[in-house]
Amino acid sequence: MTSKNLWDKVRVSGLIRCGRTSPGVLRSHNKLQEKAALPKPRTLNIVILLLAALAILSDLCICEERVLSPRLILNPSRLHPGEFLVVFLEGVEPDDKVSLQTNLPQTSLKAYPYRQGLISLVGVDCRTPPGEYYISARVRGKEPGVWQENLRLILEPKRFTSQYLQVSPKKLEVRSSEKWQQDLPHIREARSRSSDLPLWEERFLAPLKGRKTTDFGAIRYINGKEVGRHSGVDIAAPRGTLVVAANSGIVCLARFLNVTGYTVIVDHGLNLFTSYCHLESLLVKEGQKVVRGQGIGRVGSSGFATGSHLHWGVVIGSTFIDPHLLVKKNPLDMLDGEIK
Repeated sequence: MTSKNLWDKVRVSGLIRCGRTSPGVLRSHNKLQEKAALPKPRTLNIVILLLAALAILSDLCICEERVLSPRLILNPSRLHPGEFLVVFLEGVEPDDKVSLQTNLPQTSLKAYPYRQGLISLVGVDCRTPPGEYYISARVRGKEPGVWQENLRLILEPKRFTSQYLQVSPKKLEVRSSEKWQQDLPHIREARSRSSDLPLWEERFLAPLKGRKTTDFGAIRYINGKEVGRHSGVDIAAPRGTLVVAANSGIVCLARFLNVTGYTVIVDHGLNLFTSYCHLESLLVKEGQKVVRGQGIGRVGSSGFATGSHLHWGVVIGSTFIDPHLLVKKNPLDMLDGEIK
């Protein structure tokens, strides 16, 4: 028996002997001590509620730490040459090693962070044969193993118009191989970088109201010889008519080129560019920000041109697509309903 227990026994016995209490009172006293030793009901309820709250918070933390399984999205998955699709890889982490590939000819996929994943705009060259192709994604994260998915892409046949031009030998010299080679470094440099963010707003505008004289993708013959495909649309208009930016972006080229004359190229972000060629004059400078509908130049016939008109082109990376597709639909709207 410890000294404390012995002292308690002596103290209680002394109380009884001195008539200061009775065995009945002592029993009541012991019961009160037992009740005091137990937690009060209100305190117990508070403890239970705190434990429950901690459990819920723990579950929430676990949920936040879970990484969603990646998901590859294509829209559309069935299209024609000269069109484009949006590729979105959902549920990837910033530190994941990601590879996007395709067997579309002369096509490489460049992806940019967008919402909770990666986005890539993919143009299909107008000379691509119809058939079945694929887009594949490969993700290696912190956890062991590799996630991979392949999605099928159907390219349906499309017939393009033809254009026949007759020009003088002097005029033809303007678009000689030597002239093209002088221009290409400037064009490639302008399109070598693009904003990581989409700079455009809404759907694109037609930069000029006028009569369309040449379709996108038209098979072009000059003096009876096939020379390639038409990379944009030609819109005829009187000399000096204002040409506006089809959408917001940054001017990455504004200069005279041998073949396309006075030319403006605008970067709209995510590897998407528009070009405005054969202008009479320029109203913007390189590095300048422009907004949708802002004047950037005036219609002319500079460079290789047979009359006053605007050549309007849209490029994804280095692949030209039909410009009117952007007038019909905003590429970012194609993901609505697809992303969770």
